[in-house]
Amino acid sequence: MSIRSSKPEAYISFHELLAGPAPQDHEFRFPGQAYEDDDRKLVGRDHESSVLARFVHCLKDCGQSLFLQGDEGVGKTALLEEARAHAEKNGYFSVRTYGLQSESQLPLAGLQRLAESIPHPENSFDALQLYAGRTALYTAATHMLRILVEAASNSPLLVVVDDIHWMDEESIDALVFCARRLQRNPVGLLLAGRVTSATRELADDLPTTVVSPLAEAPAARLLSRHQPALARPLFRRVLAEARGLPGALEGIPAGLRQHGSLASTVLAPRLPLGNSLADVLLVRLRDLPRESSRLLLHIAAQWPPPRTIDMIRMAEHLGLSLDHLAAAEDAEVIKVDGSTIQFGHPLLATAIYWSAPFADRRIAHTAISEVLTDPWERARHLGVAGLEPDEKIAADVERGAMAGFARGEILDIPGLLQRSAQLSPTAPRRTRRLIRAAEMAHTAGEKELAGELLQQSFGVQTDAATEAARTALIGLVAYGEEATPAHAWPAAIDALRIAEEHSADYPLSLWSLAGVLYGAFDDRKSAARINALLGGRDSDLDLSRNDDALLALLAAWTGRAADVPTIRRAVRERARTLDVPAHRSLSDAALALAAVAIDEPEAACALGTDLVPKLLAFGFNDAALALLSGLMFARLQSADATAVEALARQGLGLATACSDQSFALLFEVGLAHLAAWRGDSTQVRALTDPALAFAVPRRQRMLAACAHWARGLASLGDGKPEEAFAELRPLIIGKGTAAHRIVSDWAVGDIVSAAEATHRIDEVRPYLDYVDHIRKLRGSRLVHHLAARSWGVVDGGVAAERHFQTALSVHIPDHAPFERARTELVYGEWLRRQRRVLEARPHLLAALEAFQNIGATVWEERAKSELGAAGHQAATPAPADGWRLRFDLTPREAEVTNFAARGLSNQQIGWQLGLTPRTVASHLARAFPKLGITNRRELASLMEAVAPVKVRQMTEA
Repeated sequence: MSIRSSKPEAYISFHELLAGPAPQDHEFRFPGQAYEDDDRKLVGRDHESSVLARFVHCLKDCGQSLFLQGDEGVGKTALLEEARAHAEKNGYFSVRTYGLQSESQLPLAGLQRLAESIPHPENSFDALQLYAGRTALYTAATHMLRILVEAASNSPLLVVVDDIHWMDEESIDALVFCARRLQRNPVGLLLAGRVTSATRELADDLPTTVVSPLAEAPAARLLSRHQPALARPLFRRVLAEARGLPGALEGIPAGLRQHGSLASTVLAPRLPLGNSLADVLLVRLRDLPRESSRLLLHIAAQWPPPRTIDMIRMAEHLGLSLDHLAAAEDAEVIKVDGSTIQFGHPLLATAIYWSAPFADRRIAHTAISEVLTDPWERARHLGVAGLEPDEKIAADVERGAMAGFARGEILDIPGLLQRSAQLSPTAPRRTRRLIRAAEMAHTAGEKELAGELLQQSFGVQTDAATEAARTALIGLVAYGEEATPAHAWPAAIDALRIAEEHSADYPLSLWSLAGVLYGAFDDRKSAARINALLGGRDSDLDLSRNDDALLALLAAWTGRAADVPTIRRAVRERARTLDVPAHRSLSDAALALAAVAIDEPEAACALGTDLVPKLLAFGFNDAALALLSGLMFARLQSADATAVEALARQGLGLATACSDQSFALLFEVGLAHLAAWRGDSTQVRALTDPALAFAVPRRQRMLAACAHWARGLASLGDGKPEEAFAELRPLIIGKGTAAHRIVSDWAVGDIVSAAEATHRIDEVRPYLDYVDHIRKLRGSRLVHHLAARSWGVVDGGVAAERHFQTALSVHIPDHAPFERARTELVYGEWLRRQRRVLEARPHLLAALEAFQNIGATVWEERAKSELGAAGHQAATPAPADGWRLRFDLTPREAEVTNFAARGLSNQQIGWQLGLTPRTVASHLARAFPKLGITNRRELASLMEAVAPVKVRQMTEA
């Protein structure tokens, strides 16, 4: 391998950016899905709806009052409308009014509007003439009370007042006066608004229900209802910025439709808000001085809330005074809380920012960028403020974007890099930045944007590193469209070749492509090209280097035996030295996957278990999915059912969130293996049918091989070797349509067992010779164990014992306990058939204990059966014992008739019990007279007639 002495201009290796600790507080959250929902129901408001339903229901018996307290946009109006609809459905009369800021200083103006909304001959209410101090206020309040009582004389009346915080204080006092005196009249006062100095008495004196923002799950459902086609990264951002406010979940998508989801829009510190909610919020600024509004725009144009000291400096930079900040605080627009400045409403900054003209926003961003020193923060402001191509600004934006990537700020990176490309004055630099933007867009899950940016990059010559990245991106886009590995791996190998020939760092897109394809490189053509590439290197793999870890991954999964000793030493050493500081999240993930392929599950788990959160923090979802699947295989080898299920569930959730059907089906196949251990064939087929339907036409060999393996294992457990061989035959290397260099080796023991039970040993003997040859080259303990056991099954005679003992001598008790237990079982069966029952029992007991620990129920029953045949008395009588005692059957006759009653053929029973079909027939012939029957049909009827309770009673007796 040649030494890499130079890098393209401004091309920063992403490994260098990952130096240092992982970004903090970046918990991965799955983006929203499309939900089936009742459009008529308020999402996430079950409690509030229940309160209002009870409130309306009680109006027919007595008067009620309720104050709905909450900020603008929280959904109070929707709740009020739901209450009105409920009242009218019950035949009640309802009226609605609302407060107006323009009339908030006019005494009794709100009360007058309410009186005029109630049709009544005596409802004339000239508030301005009436009001003349507290005495007149009492008169107005009693007059309003009389109007409400008389309006409810024929049917209950519901009075709804929205935005009561904008009503004048006198009207609010009068409504509180009425609320205290309506208990004996069927009148309901339903008031809604936020708490201000004017409405504080309402919250203190009236029953109050606080309407809070929605939790994340219902907020995602509501957003999916309003905007089901929103791109997932943008979906997550809308969800975060809306803060659970229904008004924002509807308003932000409306703002995006109005302004367009252009780079300049998405790069803004806040997404645009629809005019409806923005207008409501901006009312608070109506009386502020222009200088205060200008200062507020500079606060709103910043991403994190600015510190008070920074804002003081900004005010001085703009030539403004702190008095202008104090005016905004007096108007409850902002809150100065110690060292930070917060807006009085979560969306007020958004409304202020987008209500300003573009020129003012640009001036604000430019001014902020002049006082900032942090590259990431400066880049965000420069990206929004830049207009004309300028290499200095473009370079600053790119540099800051990559600094943000190192912090895990993945969602904003694609837009910034796209903006950097737009600001680039020359075609080569623009192309390089477009490709890097496409890489980051794909990493962030914006795959459509990645394809668009890639398309824009064509037609311009670039340096080798950029060309390698573009080539790998072509493969990623091709795989994303069709999920067919054969359409993508040539691009991966070409990108690898370009990088190797020019001594360039492997681009991020190549790592992503290798992650999604890691199990597909066993194809003959791809394996040949990778072997040719690796065979032409000047030296062995140096796995202390980041990029060589990717080569180790490819070498391991193509079955390249020459590199296995080097990889094995490296992964074991790396697994022991993980406490050494390193920035190797992707390279360690690659080594963990390589460890799985060379059957080093302990090293794979040690390397990979703690990497998943870090990969997700940096947005490496493809790598995280690949690693989770590899860890699932490692835990399957270790027979840790709990860990397998946890990894499969986590991976399934992530794959579903990322719309990655290939990985989702692979994790379901992992769950199918657990079902096969339990003997749940129905579940196995339900989980593997979709996988085969997806994998076979796309030639996804690893997925198809794993699915066939699970189905074959389930059939073996059910005692159906014919079905098992039909499922496992496609895995045979050189013959099978689902043959896979790694998975087929893992399944060799099951393939040979099914072939022996169906008398097809000649079909698998050449494959077993191949596996034996491969295990010598690769040095795999697991494959050595499986090959030795398989030769014992194939030979069957005196030589079988030597093979079984060889298999058990391979040190894998913790490495593969399920496979070791299978070997103990097969050896014990062989010893029993040789009439060496005393020697058989320890092996059968070891198998039974292991199957019980693993939870392999169907294999546990088979071990118990063999122990019974070997004369071992079980501590707890089996259900078949009651059957045996009732009809005076021998233990073996009871087992055979029990299986026959379940519909198994003589061959299938023989497979379960280690008997020949002729021996099974002999046992049945002796048992039928004892049972008083003559055929299998009568046997099944007899079994149904003997209730389990009776069998249990016989067992206890």
